[in-house]
Amino acid sequence: TVGVAGVISGMTVGTSYTVTATNGGCTSVASASFSNAAQLPTPAVPTITSVAASCSAAGSSTISNYSASNTYTFTPAGPTVGVAGVISGMTVGTSYTVTATNGGCTSVASASFSNAAQLPTPAVPTITSVAASCSAAGSSTISNYSASNTYTFTPAGPTVGATGLISGMILGTSYTVTSGNGFCTSLASIPFDNQDMGTPTITNISYSSNICSVSSTDIVLSSDIIGTTYSWSATVSNITGSYVTNGTEADINQIAILNNPETIGTITMTIIPYANGCDGTPRTIEITVNPNP
Repeated sequence: TVGVAGVISGMTVGTSYTVTATNGGCTSVASASFSNAAQLPTPAVPTITSVAASCSAAGSSTISNYSASNTYTFTPAGPTVGVAGVISGMTVGTSYTVTATNGGCTSVASASFSNAAQLPTPAVPTITSVAASCSAAGSSTISNYSASNTYTFTPAGPTVGATGLISGMILGTSYTVTSGNGFCTSLASIPFDNQDMGTPTITNISYSSNICSVSSTDIVLSSDIIGTTYSWSATVSNITGSYVTNGTEADINQIAILNNPETIGTITMTIIPYANGCDGTPRTIEITVNPNP
């Protein structure tokens, strides 16, 4: 049928028609054949599938209903689409839309999408260690410490203070530590440990505190560290000059003779242990030398 302004309606798509005009008495020759084609297909709106950023990679986006026969146009321009619909060339943090075109028609724009930057991974903890000394065991510090990070030790036990100083380490035990920021965890640090300098302690002094004149002192020393050496000095009272008043023996065995055989004498000895380059705590003993009956 023909409506106002000659618009024809009711045609079947793809069917060929002719038309004549009649004025009540006469009819025109038929028109040339004509037909209407079907509406051109419009591509589907691109569907975006995005993968969130991780500790190992930035976020990514894919056109999940990708068709190799379509072309894709991004706003703003820049990205491209590869095989399987993977989008490349996006600027991290920039919001995009995309349309699909099949050569004749263009789809509605997709929903906005963007890729987030790769999540930041903390720096590997850098350990600064101070060697043990004669006055203190060794210590270790995380020199690139950040108060906003958490630190995990293997094996567990140590903790980190405000300046990165590590406490709670077992001397001689090897540790590693990682840093976490709530999202990502660093690689482990190099192994580190704290050592004790091993300041020696005299664990036993075998001696008799009372001896008779012309008897041996027979003092035997022992320490908690193998290889400990000793230095000792003695102050004597009423003991003959033949008694040596200093030395380095671990078995101090010499004869004590009274100057005045009728009066007691004394030997006061201070002994200092030495090992690993350090002096230990001195020990003092006193021996009374009695007159013989």
